[in-house]
Amino acid sequence: MAIRDPIHGVIPITRLEYEVTVTSLFERLRYIRKAGGAYLIYPGENDNRYAHSIGTCHIAYSILKNAFDHYLRKIDEKLWKDLWSPEYGVDDILQIVRLAGLLHDIGHGPFSHTTEDILHYVLRNFYSKDYEEFLSKGFGNVHEFFSYKMVLENKEIKEILGKYGLNPLDIAILFSKEEVSERKSLLTPVSINVLRKIISSQIDADRLDNLLRDSHAIGVPYGVIDVDSIVKNMFIYQSKQDDLKLVHHIRSLGSIEDLLDARYKMYRWLYYHQRVVLVDTILKRLILMLVEDGIIEPHHFHYSGYVRDDYFFADDYWLWRKIIEAYRDRPDDYYLAKTLINQDYLPLALWRTYEEFAEIVRRSIKTDSVSDIVKKVLRLRKEGILNDDQLSSLVAEKTKIPDIRLLMIWEKPTTPYDWRSGEEVLIYISPRRIVRMTEISIYIRKLIEVGEEYYPLYVYYYVYKKRRSHFIQYMYKVRSSFISILKQYLEMGEK
Repeated sequence: MAIRDPIHGVIPITRLEYEVTVTSLFERLRYIRKAGGAYLIYPGENDNRYAHSIGTCHIAYSILKNAFDHYLRKIDEKLWKDLWSPEYGVDDILQIVRLAGLLHDIGHGPFSHTTEDILHYVLRNFYSKDYEEFLSKGFGNVHEFFSYKMVLENKEIKEILGKYGLNPLDIAILFSKEEVSERKSLLTPVSINVLRKIISSQIDADRLDNLLRDSHAIGVPYGVIDVDSIVKNMFIYQSKQDDLKLVHHIRSLGSIEDLLDARYKMYRWLYYHQRVVLVDTILKRLILMLVEDGIIEPHHFHYSGYVRDDYFFADDYWLWRKIIEAYRDRPDDYYLAKTLINQDYLPLALWRTYEEFAEIVRRSIKTDSVSDIVKKVLRLRKEGILNDDQLSSLVAEKTKIPDIRLLMIWEKPTTPYDWRSGEEVLIYISPRRIVRMTEISIYIRKLIEVGEEYYPLYVYYYVYKKRRSHFIQYMYKVRSSFISILKQYLEMGEK
């Protein structure tokens, strides 16, 4: 059968994949938004993890199929068994990669990345054995670990894979950095390293589908990238008799630069948009309160509690109802829920973009580096010197505005390319020469520098039980008070 997708057109799926998509674990992804609370700001951003997972399956297959078309001409059956698998054939490996793309996100909690910190909190505080395993296997995110565990442990998934002669570990291991020797796999270590790059790397099927899907949903051109050129110029390079690498031909360098530039801009204008950051932070705080207050049991943020039966999923709709119920029962404690339900109460940002913040700082605080100022502020917060309650009290005292509250939120720098992790993109230059992308792309080196300078720091304020139209008049007074307090604390820190 096939699925019609607005991004990729008609996507054929195998019988095995169909059986996976109708399991409760996968059906749950229909009700989890891909971009968290961004739909509250961008009304068109309603894509779900279900559609994204099918798109990732499609791109992962395209990458490997194209790479195999070139590579398989050069090897014989013995070399295949030595380098790839003594048990699986080419079609089996293609199916494994498709399934890894399909199942890579089943571990996400409600609202996707918005609840990643909640998953970590629950895992660390309530599931110590799983937490130790999460740390030992080198997972970057908890949802990746949950996807890994669900593929290995879910009875329904295991039975489907077993019926088609596939080892669940051979799919799950592509989500992790686990050493293959730890458990029995029918794939060789060399082949696993190549296949992992297709599922999780600097340029993988996940990121390619994300960019296309997000740009389409919110109506911006940043993510409209030449995926076809990138995919067709990815191939498997055998540098030694026992070593394989996934590389990019230099023909696609321009398309790769466009991709990383698009990724940077999507962070700037979608993922780190000041109102998107605000609603996601409010959601995180409300959800953590629900868990700490015992309104939601921690196991609903553990993979074992995602699906209770055919009638209960731990998804966005369930969680949103819990937030609304908590607000109705305890409106003072859960007041911030009101700001999401009715955005006329939503806190206001003291500045809307990094550039506006940088101009305010340079004008008010003599400095050559805005990022250095942000780092000092974050250090003060970490030391408990300038938290939200203290900041609110200080601003209230200076401005004489009763019931004013402030929220300070920051995000990591927007570096679009993690060149430091040892996962640099490798570029093939004929004849048979491999170089790191940063060695030949001046543009990417500059983009990395720009990304590392951009520290998104936002400060928001609101007046309890007042609409935005009533407290917008305080904007400049609150901003000048905040800058004055900031200067004072920075001077104290220097002394």
